[in-house]
Formats: sequence, structure tokens, C-alpha cells
Amino acid sequence: MSKRTLKKILLKSQLLDIEEKECSELDVEYAMEFTRDFSEELRLRTEPEKSLKQTEKYEVPSSTLKKIHRKLAMVTHPDVAKEDLPFKEVQSAYEEGDASKLLSLASDLKVDIDLSEKEMRSLVGQMAAKRSRIDSVKQTVRWVWCTSNKSSELRARIRRALGISDEVWSSYLNKKDLNKASGEKDET
Repeated sequence: MSKRTLKKILLKSQLLDIEEKECSELDVEYAMEFTRDFSEELRLRTEPEKSLKQTEKYEVPSSTLKKIHRKLAMVTHPDVAKEDLPFKEVQSAYEEGDASKLLSLASDLKVDIDLSEKEMRSLVGQMAAKRSRIDSVKQTVRWVWCTSNKSSELRARIRRALGISDEVWSSYLNKKDLNKASGEKDET
């Protein structure tokens, strides 16, 4: 693999870093919006909540992590850096084993990293795993809802995906209407 390959890996790692931040911020926003829009349905839910985070990580050899970290630490450490550089971000990425994030920081800071072909392949593998995690978050029900036209048909499909049958929903609405008509407080 060549310098051009490394340059492509660096640029892809920067893109993934930006997309991961954006995805994380939007996911928090979408969680609040979805909870607000589906508050009644979520109280009736029968399916257990599934975790949005995938715990599996693609491991990069520790020697590769150390190599990138060492170069970045020599530039960003507060004892060495004249300006306020992202040392804590470098440390966090290193401790999490996020070589892709370290590469992104190296590219941002214009730190030259020399990697072997084998090291580059392992980084590409980790970046593919990160891409997969981002894509899986974007496939969740709340992302589908928050990026859609929010039609009643989609709302019904999401309700069913939450484990709420049409019969249960109709029964709930009827009970709610009866409570309102009789002046009772809605307890659901």
C-alpha cells in the first residue's frame, strides 16, 4: 500500500469521525422527538427495548494504537504544546482503542503517521466496523420516524414494530375516549 492509500484512510477516518459526532447528536435529538411523538405508545409497549449501541468492536493491534498515540501525544501533551491542543481527546480515543479517531486527529493536526500495509488493513477493518455501527443506528425506528414524512400509515407500522397490535391500540383509544367522556382522569 502506498502513501496515497494512507491519505485515503486518513480522509475516510476524518469523515467517519465527523459523521459519528453528527449521528450521536442527532440520535439524542431523535430519541427525545420519538419519545414525545410516541409517548402513549411507549407506555403500551410489549416488546423489550433493544439497545442501539453495538458493543462489538473491531480490534486494532495495541502496537498500532501505541504508535499513533505516541506521535500524537508528543504534539498535543500540555507540557509540550504551546497552544491548546486536543490532548484529552487523544487520550480518550487511545483508551477506547479508537484508532480511526486517532488517525482523524493526526490528520487534523498534520501529524505524519507512517504505517505498514498490515497496520493500514487493520485500520480499514476498524473503520468498516464503525461505519456499520453508524448505519445500524440510522436504521432504528426512531431514525426512520424522525427522518420521514410522519404519515399515519408509518405511525401504525411503528406501533406494530413496538409490539402494539391494532386491536390493543384501538382498545386503548376507546378506553381513553370513555374516560374523557365520563370526566375521569386518564391513568394510562
